[in-house]
Amino acid sequence: MTAESVPAEPTSRRTRGWAALGLAVLMVQGVFYVFGAVSDLTSDASAGLPTDHTGTFTALSGTN
Repeated sequence: MTAESVPAEPTSRRTRGWAALGLAVLMVQGVFYVFGAVSDLTSDASAGLPTDHTGTFTALSGTN
């Protein structure tokens, strides 16, 4: 293995830092999606389906 094939240490650290930051941002965004879905489902379970959604679901499912 030659010296040219080994990456420099500062560049390697910087790259890992950006990768860790990108992963952290994606994880935070994922938490927002999960929180939104869970809160929507708990709202539907406690209060029922909102009245303005009834027509849409009827049209999509083809039922009366």
